[in-house]
Amino acid sequence: YYNTLDTQTPELKKSMPLGMSNAILFRTDQPPFDDIDVRRAMMIGTDRKAYQRLFKVDQYEEHWSPIPAVDSPRNLAFDEMPEDIQILYKYDPELSKKMLADAGYPNGFETKLLVSSNPTTLDFAALVKDQWAKIGVEVEIDAVDNTTFASRTYAAPPVYTGALLRDKVTAIPSLMLMFYRKGGYANFFAWDDPEVNAALDAMKQELDPTEQTRLIHEAAVQIDGKVPSIPVSRFVNGIYYWPWVMNYHGELTIEDWSFKDLVQFMWIDQDLKAEMGY
Repeated sequence: YYNTLDTQTPELKKSMPLGMSNAILFRTDQPPFDDIDVRRAMMIGTDRKAYQRLFKVDQYEEHWSPIPAVDSPRNLAFDEMPEDIQILYKYDPELSKKMLADAGYPNGFETKLLVSSNPTTLDFAALVKDQWAKIGVEVEIDAVDNTTFASRTYAAPPVYTGALLRDKVTAIPSLMLMFYRKGGYANFFAWDDPEVNAALDAMKQELDPTEQTRLIHEAAVQIDGKVPSIPVSRFVNGIYYWPWVMNYHGELTIEDWSFKDLVQFMWIDQDLKAEMGY
């Protein structure tokens, strides 16, 4: 039984919350977003609190990427992050415009934004367009159906210019961070950063949990500071299930969002179900 965190009977078991997020992803191999200074300016010129209000999740913290707070043992507290990362989370459109001018765009620039054409995403895109206009960046919204969106984003390299909007899971760091590696699954940024690649390779090969956590922190700091994407809003889902569902422990998937592959391993304790009055 899978649902969001509300109105569940107390008898249900609940797994650890699953972090979800909405983000603006940059095409990092093409100008202007191949320039880290431009990407940093764009993040400072984006008001993430407005997105949290849009999705009614403004009670959550702003800093949750690339490692979510639900994975607390490996999450870096915001006040532990370097100052050059902390400044990225302070909305300042005037500073953003100055940074864009210093990067060679005193009059801003034009860009495209690829989105899927569902109502919520279009609201999301309209907010991006409005915010970026305030720092001199004119956005053309490229809205396509979901099938076209998936085919264009999962292509290698992805088929878009500028930026795109999409949601993503923020779950196991050692898995999620590999999305940022060259050729990584869901590397929708077309990103190839040698330092990040090396950090992720070391993380992947490390077997000692303590050392792997250190490497995860190292990679996360590099990714956060280089801004391949702007994490704008997060929300949390929970996985709930009846106690009589046996050989299940709250897993979401063993493939790419394919819960059905888990069902074959479960069984129902009919005696416990009857004992509970069902």
